[in-house]
Amino acid sequence: MADSLTDLAETHLRGGDRGKALAFLRRAFAHAAKVSNKMVTGKCHLVRGIAKRMEGEWKASVEELGEAFRIATESGAKPELAAAHYELGLTWGAKGDQKRAREELQVALEEFQGMGVSHEVEKARTALSALDAGSPPPRRRGSSAGRQAA
Repeated sequence: MADSLTDLAETHLRGGDRGKALAFLRRAFAHAAKVSNKMVTGKCHLVRGIAKRMEGEWKASVEELGEAFRIATESGAKPELAAAHYELGLTWGAKGDQKRAREELQVALEEFQGMGVSHEVEKARTALSALDAGSPPPRRRGSSAGRQAA
């Protein structure tokens, strides 16, 4: 149930309805805590990190994405780990730190390639190409990497 709530939160966030996104995210965090589901907690941090980036709250975004990264690393969840690298890359790029953005996006690209997730590989390549062209990478992603790779 909590995973569906995070999917709904991310969908509303991408659709521009921050209020509904945050309401679903609160419910997902509560449910994940109730059933001790670290994977869903990690995805909640990932989505909240995306929301913070979209609001221009760089420090909070990096903290949330860092927590998603930590949980994915501890649990060995490769799709979620690759998604955290990708989102950190987008955040650093939006903040203007091209070096960190490139590092994170390159790791994400390699992870997505290793998992054979072609759509996510293309998104990582597009973000890296934007950096090469002197533009920041896109500020938000089009889909959930963890869901597609799972």
